[in-house]
Amino acid sequence: MSTAPSTRFQLWPQMILVCAILWIMSCSLAIPIIWGIGDNTLDPFYLQTDLLIQTTWQEYWDSIEQEKEQFQFYLRAPLPAASLLALSVFITRKLLWIPGGREMARHISGPILLEGKAAISHANAMHKSEARK
Repeated sequence: MSTAPSTRFQLWPQMILVCAILWIMSCSLAIPIIWGIGDNTLDPFYLQTDLLIQTTWQEYWDSIEQEKEQFQFYLRAPLPAASLLALSVFITRKLLWIPGGREMARHISGPILLEGKAAISHANAMHKSEARK
């Protein structure tokens, strides 16, 4: 069954892919940088990742709890990851989201109903061309 060309849609798979790529890239760049800022009692980021690879998550978390560094961990990993996720969602929405959705119908010929800034700029252009005559 074919849908009508005027049916509106969004590019959801592309939005999810772009958002995921932006988030992963920004986290992989930002978290190691943020990890070393300030009064950090945690080991350097590369040592933490080596420790996490060699042990289970529970053993890793137990070592953080034993050193009483939960606040430092939250400040340096989940908080930046969450804020970077919000930023990547915002950027993805600005790039790919179209209010009201996209439609398959394409204009071929005839008059077009212009809205918003396009209508204003067209009206200004037409006014200038009429003023020259």
